[in-house]
Amino acid sequence: MSLYRLIYMSDAADYINWEDLKDILVRSEKNNAELDVTGMLVFSDNKFLQVLEGPAVNLNRLYAKILQDARHRNSLLLSYTPIFRRLFSAWAMKGVNLAFMKPELKEFLVKKYGASGTGIAIPKDEFLAFSLLFDVYHLNQS
Repeated sequence: MSLYRLIYMSDAADYINWEDLKDILVRSEKNNAELDVTGMLVFSDNKFLQVLEGPAVNLNRLYAKILQDARHRNSLLLSYTPIFRRLFSAWAMKGVNLAFMKPELKEFLVKKYGASGTGIAIPKDEFLAFSLLFDVYHLNQS
């Protein structure tokens, strides 16, 4: 089975808050496990950055649903590429609110990626976006 990695960013709808997201992430974790999809959603300064890994057909269907979801606006596909193995395999879906990270970790990410409003900047460059996701993933493994 061929695996793919999809990375996108979007603006969160104004009415979305972290408590709403936690409920959505619980449902997404169950649904993604059934689809053989793993990944992580990062939330910072009312923006989403998400990585999803799995079979192309399942990623395509999932991203099509995300594009129709009113909780996302201005979705931008940053990367869609075949992969040899998963790098975000620990979670069917994990959500990380960067505002709640330990101050020293948040400071590290701000120095590396910049600040945006009250949060950490979400880069539009596909390689920087991947780097941010990878950093957040590993910082949350320890």
